[in-house]
Amino acid sequence: MIRLAELLARRELGLLTIAGCENADGVELLGAEVCELPDPRPWLDSGWMLLTTGVALGHGAHVQRLLVERAADARAAAIGFSVGLVHADVPDTVRETCELLSLPLVAIPAVTPFGLVLAAIAQRSGPHELQTAQRTLAMQTYLMEALAAPEPEAELLRRLGSLLSGTALLADETGAVEGAPNAALPHALWGPLRGGRGVRLHHLRGVRYVTAPIGDRVGARRWLVVAGAPDALPDQLARRALASAERLVRLIHRARPPRPAEARAVRAELAQALLGWRPAGDRQQLGHRAAALGLGVDEPLNVAVLRLRPAPRQPREERSQQLGRAHGEIEEQLTLAAVPFLIAHHQHDVVLVVPAPATPALEASLADLAAAQVLLDVGIGRAAATLDGLPRSYLDARFAVEQLAASEASTPAPRVLSHDAFDLATSVVCEAEPVLLGRRRDALADARLGAPLRETLAAYLAHQLDVPRTAAALNLHPNSVRYRLSRIERELGRSLAEPATIANLYLATLVDRAASSREAE
Repeated sequence: MIRLAELLARRELGLLTIAGCENADGVELLGAEVCELPDPRPWLDSGWMLLTTGVALGHGAHVQRLLVERAADARAAAIGFSVGLVHADVPDTVRETCELLSLPLVAIPAVTPFGLVLAAIAQRSGPHELQTAQRTLAMQTYLMEALAAPEPEAELLRRLGSLLSGTALLADETGAVEGAPNAALPHALWGPLRGGRGVRLHHLRGVRYVTAPIGDRVGARRWLVVAGAPDALPDQLARRALASAERLVRLIHRARPPRPAEARAVRAELAQALLGWRPAGDRQQLGHRAAALGLGVDEPLNVAVLRLRPAPRQPREERSQQLGRAHGEIEEQLTLAAVPFLIAHHQHDVVLVVPAPATPALEASLADLAAAQVLLDVGIGRAAATLDGLPRSYLDARFAVEQLAASEASTPAPRVLSHDAFDLATSVVCEAEPVLLGRRRDALADARLGAPLRETLAAYLAHQLDVPRTAAALNLHPNSVRYRLSRIERELGRSLAEPATIANLYLATLVDRAASSREAE
């Protein structure tokens, strides 16, 4: 370290004490930090000298006063204020506040770069740096011994808290706190905590909070925090202790098996990336993550979309509960059967990625759900030989579910339709270019038929060209249906008795379903 009197004696620096210092020989400087922000506390260690040009202060007395108060709160040893660059002289408010708080204020001429001041302090800090390095190594060894404990994370927090004579805890984005009561973190700390990067210092109401963000496997953010007295451990050592502990927390977190909630979040996040619902990032890394779960290594994959079968007047809350039950049942059965899988919710569906073929893997779950009166329609996409084929398989599965939803068949058992079981017409629509089919479909019907006629035509096709059943579905008299069908024939200039006309109109309905399954994305 260097005493302020020694620094002032360096005539080439031209430094001058102008306030807050009666005995420069009694002021010890452990280091110096250049900071031009109105609040230097997160970057200023105890016993250090703050160097500033005052560029962020302007001429407001309140902001100038706050700078000095915050430097004092961070237990700064002195303030070095450059004059002649931004301010012709040190502002009176800065002088007065330094004098009031007995914080040494040093004027630095504009011709003296901050680098010279930093170098002068560093020349005398060699022994101190060696001592700091030795203490850092001892702290790291002490913290690493926590890895051998039965509960390494809890032991690490205990040891870190003892080092800093405070309370060590873990906080997450939801506001939950591990290792201490939630009240251990004041509300005023959450804003700086979420907005900060790296190890930082925060001083609130006489308490020093040393914080470090931690990224986990799911991508959620947590923070390692130690709350304690400002003089419990020098700021520099406290920062290093937090940096070491943060790396150990990440190591512990990655080494342990995921908890059930974490495993679900990992699978959902990976499914979202592989199916194209969120930015995928590095495809090779996604492949490694999928391989770690046993997917996409030696066998192709299927995407399955599971949708609750519509029930009349079923409350939304009940549907949500049934969907959650289906999710949990499938997850449990696949885990017990040691089948690798990804599972996620997407647009009121449960979406599953499993090794092909998917049907055998789902049989037990679907049977149990049917016994509990949870009936599902299940669409299964084509087998994807690589992870890049999963989005296409997902669109197939959605199209298959739309086909089942349009079906009149009613059964107390789950309905399953696989891409491999598509009929010729469905396969043609599934494989064709959507834009081309859309134009031809519009030319066939939409340009000529109004809404009532389109509704009648769709019901007629859905009910196997049976007029009485179509009338019952539309709540019309059969003669009204026949009248509308004759109007459709006149508008189209085609007879509904011709197989080609019915085939084309049926293909048009398939195009609508394929379009709706794609537009939902």
